Amino acid sequence: MYEYAEAAKPFLIGHGRNAVLLIHGFTGLPHEMREYGEYLASSGFRVYAPLLPGHGSCKEEMIKTGRADWVRGAEEGLRLLQEEGAENVFISGLSMGGTLTLYLGEKHPEVRGLLPVCGPVYLSDWRLRFLLPIVRRFTNYYSENLSDILDKSARENPVWREHRRRYDKIPLPCVAELLQLIRETREGLSMVKQPILIAQARRDRVVPPGNADYIYRSVSSTVKRVLWLENSGHVVTMDFDKHVLFKEAAEFFNSLTG
Repeated sequence: MYEYAEAAKPFLIGHGRNAVLLIHGFTGLPHEMREYGEYLASSGFRVYAPLLPGHGSCKEEMIKTGRADWVRGAEEGLRLLQEEGAENVFISGLSMGGTLTLYLGEKHPEVRGLLPVCGPVYLSDWRLRFLLPIVRRFTNYYSENLSDILDKSARENPVWREHRRRYDKIPLPCVAELLQLIRETREGLSMVKQPILIAQARRDRVVPPGNADYIYRSVSSTVKRVLWLENSGHVVTMDFDKHVLFKEAAEFFNSLTG
């Protein structure tokens, strides 16, 4: 069983000439990508999952960070794999990590392929648009109902119980930064030309499933497909369809390595 400090650490595993950068979600941990990474490593990939700035500590540290820091953390992970000499680098991220996957794809055409997982390019919660500017005048933090954020499998995980104690409230300035990252990524989707597999959970209560079709229509990729995960909620990498995702991801990346 992982302790929290171990679960928050970046991990670099596997060997091979092809590499995958895995990016965790908003307020998440590399731990949520660990089993995914181990599967890819066993399939012949070098895998790196960084810890994004402001994560893996506490909400008081996260509130000091924003989208520029998260982008920097993801780009440093990409650069690490490139400097190791990988012939092909792929990117896959969950939730905000999926948004960052698309963002990096827009900025780094040398990336061989993309696999966003439940990655938002829009959110439909009216509270985010209308109440956030008002609420931020009175408080820097917001208490969220975890039953709406995490799937049952994640809520029962001891690491996540400790994580949610540390991040029991969401820093509102970071939510505003996330929304801006989502907007900037949505506006640049036509710059995505790499092969892309868009994974989306049907039962996602955080990211509207329609995001998958929006991304599919908006990217300029000639090789593109939507993978629907029928039995999972938002944290797909820890939910019922995780092995479907892992298998499809390995096959997709392998199909592009020549």
